Amino acid sequence: MMPEWNFNVTKRIAACANSKNLPDFKKNLKTLDDNDVMCIVEAVDNILSGTVNVSPVIKRQLRPHAQELRRLSAIRITKKARRQLSQIGGAILPALLPVILSVVSSLVSHALQ
Repeated sequence: MMPEWNFNVTKRIAACANSKNLPDFKKNLKTLDDNDVMCIVEAVDNILSGTVNVSPVIKRQLRPHAQELRRLSAIRITKKARRQLSQIGGAILPALLPVILSVVSSLVSHALQ
């Protein structure tokens, strides 16, 4: 089942991505519901498959986390995805946030046309 994107999902993911330290990140990760976690996994999967265009700057930021991103994109069970995100820590979400926001904005603009 495809995760459902909306503004509230993006807002919760942004709050999690803006966590200042690891304990705050893990606390904010627990507040994300299953749909939010699977939206992150779906965004990672779309980035790796080339469906979403990513700038060279973001690619450079994500390159050190390539193996973790590949593992995360293969997960289809929410509990495992949440555990993988917790192990990775908050390093990936700030780099993914611009991509997630651009995907949501393009979906909204296509829906409004």
